[in-house]
Amino acid sequence: MVNDQSLSNSSHSPVKSEAELLDVSYNMHGYNQGVTALKLLIEPKHPQVIMLQEHWLTPSNLYKFSQDFSGYTPFGCSAMDSVVSSGPLIGRSLVE
Repeated sequence: MVNDQSLSNSSHSPVKSEAELLDVSYNMHGYNQGVTALKLLIEPKHPQVIMLQEHWLTPSNLYKFSQDFSGYTPFGCSAMDSVVSSGPLIGRSLVE
């Protein structure tokens, strides 16, 4: 996800400036398990980029990123796509 505010404040001037990029990478261990901790992690610093792994959301539930992190623009995909298309979800479908 990319912080919308940092995008709107950018300028396309050829003048060099020293700017910091703050990014966060976080393994959610499932969306519902990790969402509260992620909010606590990003709240004090407001990073420009958040990279998330193992959210386990199906394609139809990816909207939750926009819903729960309205100040960011989410980009991503779901590894659950092939699992969902093959039939009902039972247990932890990606664990072999």
